[in-house]
Amino acid sequence: MNLKCMYAYCKFYNAIRITEGEETSMNTENVQRRLESITLKWWFFLLLILVNIFLPPYVSRGFEWSEIGIITGTILSNALVYTYTALYPIFKIVPILLVASIIFLRNRVTRLFSLYAAITYVLFAFLQSIAVTEEYGLGIITVNVVMFGTVAAFGLWEALAQRNDFAPQKRSAWKYSMIPLAVLAFWYPLNPTR
Repeated sequence: MNLKCMYAYCKFYNAIRITEGEETSMNTENVQRRLESITLKWWFFLLLILVNIFLPPYVSRGFEWSEIGIITGTILSNALVYTYTALYPIFKIVPILLVASIIFLRNRVTRLFSLYAAITYVLFAFLQSIAVTEEYGLGIITVNVVMFGTVAAFGLWEALAQRNDFAPQKRSAWKYSMIPLAVLAFWYPLNPTR
């Protein structure tokens, strides 16, 4: 292959590579635009409310419509997550490290933060919403699986699209008054005996 052919080949290859990158960016923007147009519609919020109202929990035995509250409480208090208590410290330390990295590294950690959030919500969907109990057998709070799964999907999409902006913004001081409450909710469990 002579030098002119090699030069032309390299130029053609780079043009294709750049075009593919631009096409991927354009596809990401199109999908993002469609997602935003759907999630900002009034019927999307109505759909979320209706799913919460009409999607019952699943149990393998003993289901009665009048006991949905008791079934939900039983599943939540016996969820699979309680078999993995050794992992609890990880889910306290990793978010602190991620928030600290956001403070110092800003937008360089957006993908990592979004991936962590998505993985966490997938774990919420399955470990906090599924239980095996003596009374009901296998129990699944289906609405939690659907909702947490939806949030996880949006988190994965955010990791791909990288639309979050962690650059500092000017805010009034009173808006930061919620930080201590957020820290308290994060560190202090709802049921400390578990």
